[in-house]
Amino acid sequence: MPSITYQLAAEAAPLMPGGGWTARPSAASGKEGAVLEHPDGRRIEISPARREGYVRARVA
Repeated sequence: MPSITYQLAAEAAPLMPGGGWTARPSAASGKEGAVLEHPDGRRIEISPARREGYVRARVA
């Protein structure tokens, strides 16, 4: 079953400005996470936050 962060990224990808965004699972820093990627190279990494129900997002 996909992680909750991947599910969030997959739902957000079609809503991102500029179109063409895709989501993929990622294991950043040993945490279960996801990455939003654009064909021009932009990336947003999403990982679980310490607080239940929150995520961290950073531009990569």
